[in-house]
Formats: sequence, structure tokens, C-alpha cells
Amino acid sequence: MQALRIITEEHRNLWRIATTLDLVADEADAAGRVEEPFFTSVFDYIEQFMDRSHHAKEDEYLFRLLRQRSADAAALLDRLQSEHSHGPASLLALRAKLAQAADGGEARAAFT
Repeated sequence: MQALRIITEEHRNLWRIATTLDLVADEADAAGRVEEPFFTSVFDYIEQFMDRSHHAKEDEYLFRLLRQRSADAAALLDRLQSEHSHGPASLLALRAKLAQAADGGEARAAFT
């Protein structure tokens, strides 16, 4: 059960990051500027930890065990694994939008 505790804590941390991202995006919108270093740091964390470590643990261990336990979980697990596999491409797109948003204008409004 140690593994579930670890994954649960990692989800809590990601939820905290997502909440903080929302707040900072709102502040950036109100201020009319994007704090590029902050978003870059968060994107780096997502790439280095979530995509490379956390999702790998879920995909390789947790999801395999859940599939063995319940065939009813297959559709949900397929969707989650699909999200995991598309995560790096989505993150690249966010990084590109961030670079454009740092220049201001409509790109900034679209990013925040």
C-alpha cells in the first residue's frame, strides 16, 4: 500500500500546482504580462517528474494491476494512458504558446 500512498501524494502535489497555475494565470491576465520563468519552471517539473516518473509508475504498475483486478476499468485506463502518451506533445504546445505570450498582445491573452 506504500505505492498507492506515494501516487496519491503525487496527485495532491499536481493538484496544488494546477491550482497555483490558475492563480498565476489570472494574475498575469490582470497585470497584462506573463511571468515566463515561473511557467517554464512548472513546465520543466511536469516534463521531468510527471511525464518521466509519475506517469511511468501508473502506466507500468498501477494500471496493469487495475486491469487484472477489473475488466470494467479498461476504458478508463485506456483513456488515462492515452492522456499520458499525449502529454509531452501537449507540453511542447504549451511551451510554444508561452514563448508567444511573453511577447504580449493576443498571444498573451490566449495563453492566460
